[in-house]
Amino acid sequence: RRLPDLELPADFGPVTEESFIQLCHPDDLPRVAERFRSYLKNPGEPYADEFRVKHWQSGWIWVLSRGKIAERTSDGRARRVVGTYVDISELKAAQSAREQQQAAEQASAMKSQFLGRVSHELRTPLNAVIGYTRMLRDGLYAEERREQVIEIIERNARMLAQLVSDVLD
Repeated sequence: RRLPDLELPADFGPVTEESFIQLCHPDDLPRVAERFRSYLKNPGEPYADEFRVKHWQSGWIWVLSRGKIAERTSDGRARRVVGTYVDISELKAAQSAREQQQAAEQASAMKSQFLGRVSHELRTPLNAVIGYTRMLRDGLYAEERREQVIEIIERNARMLAQLVSDVLD
């Protein structure tokens, strides 16, 4: 649908470079201007681009701009370009919502994967510490083997401490 309510003079006639600069969002203007200049140099296909423009009631809205060269000067340069603006704000909002949903789902999956790995990495040395400690307490090791078992417990405890530090970092 057309946007008759763009912030233009009441009887606006053709959109000039100056009026377009006033309409186009400042963040979009350099990219849009470059694409339009590129189109004018090589107009093989009709011009099409998406960008934000000022709407007198709604603030910034997204539009799909389409156009083509309608008239040329005697030396072949574009004299007049005709086209339309179509409000695609709702489409852009839906795309943004879908992208945010996908990002949230990806973050949730990464969090689950991270927690699964951390859980495994923490439980493995912890189970060794618990198991060796119980067997020491129950007197299942001969005196000469106890020092070796204490070293294993100590090594696993250091690994746990390092894993916790890594996770916190």
